[in-house]
Amino acid sequence: MVVRIKLHWIGVAISIAYAVSSIHTTPLDAALNVAGGVVVSPAIGALIGYVARRFNKLTFGGRLLVALGDLYLATYLFLLAAGLGGILAQLVKGRAVDLQRSLVVGPLIGTLLGLTYTGFVLASFPLSYLNHVLIGKAWDDVRRSQDQPANIGSEPSRPGLCDHVAAVRGSARAVSQQDQRPDWR
Repeated sequence: MVVRIKLHWIGVAISIAYAVSSIHTTPLDAALNVAGGVVVSPAIGALIGYVARRFNKLTFGGRLLVALGDLYLATYLFLLAAGLGGILAQLVKGRAVDLQRSLVVGPLIGTLLGLTYTGFVLASFPLSYLNHVLIGKAWDDVRRSQDQPANIGSEPSRPGLCDHVAAVRGSARAVSQQDQRPDWR
């Protein structure tokens, strides 16, 4: 009975929130509003990854600042691209577009309030820091492998299946050659 009453009040609260909100959108409108951000997300990730390549060389305070700054930068760029997608969606429908609100005010306020005021930064900041650490380690591994001389033509450091097969063939030849030699004892 208690669960049913709670579910009932949740439904009433959602209905009231939808009725008083000024946005009555369809799922297609909602998808078009973030489509620009979704399309540009790989480029934003590549940019943030490029910025984070020297992350492990910074002090701890510098790391915290870079991870937090990149989190806000990536959020702003996503919302800016989403604003561009929203502008294109409005232009396709033949509606008027407010460029200043869509490209400057909306992404800036969305970034500041969306991350800070809602507290989402508390959940996403540790993930941003971890992401930067992993990217920094990956770049360090690449740099370390480029600094080592290439082993072209020499034996690899870890033997593979071909090396084991060659060793078995070599030992088989040695055994067969020993059988063909005359016994001089």
